[in-house]
Amino acid sequence: MTFLKNLFSGGSERPWWPIPVVAADADHPENQPFRYDHDEPHEARLRQKRPDGFTTKLGYYEYVAGFARPEYRRQSEAFMRGADWRLELVRDPGNRYDPNAVKVMGVWRDRHTGETLRAQIGWIPRERAAKIAGRAAPDAPLAATIDRIFQPTGESWLGLRISIWGPRQPRAVRTPTSAAPSGQEQGGR
Repeated sequence: MTFLKNLFSGGSERPWWPIPVVAADADHPENQPFRYDHDEPHEARLRQKRPDGFTTKLGYYEYVAGFARPEYRRQSEAFMRGADWRLELVRDPGNRYDPNAVKVMGVWRDRHTGETLRAQIGWIPRERAAKIAGRAAPDAPLAATIDRIFQPTGESWLGLRISIWGPRQPRAVRTPTSAAPSGQEQGGR
């Protein structure tokens, strides 16, 4: 934990990249971290536009499973230290533990080299993946936007909260009500 705290904050409780405090009604640039005065100092909000072609919100403020686990930690740390963040969701139907599994892939720009990087940073939690499978066709694409990034502190791990998007769902076709039996008015008793 001390390693993560030192990595992100230079050994102090202050965030390692500046998170400007803005008024709740302020217009803040897209994909740039900000926070409100009531947010924790290590909490960054992001405004990301809804992905083109995705109009159905399948999840809001969902955590990314495995984000701080050892097998994804290096990628997650690099993602958080980067800029121009975006996410890709990749279904993994061949997953031996969960046929509904969805990988969370981070895509970001390295702040030092300018290089665009892409790596798996976790999974959609199993319970949410099962709900998504019940609401979206198995071959339907999925997308995600970042709601919050949590930098680690002495008391908490790094974290990520996201919204999950699906393509436009066809509206249910309404069938007209059956006609009233002959001799009765519709709506009559």
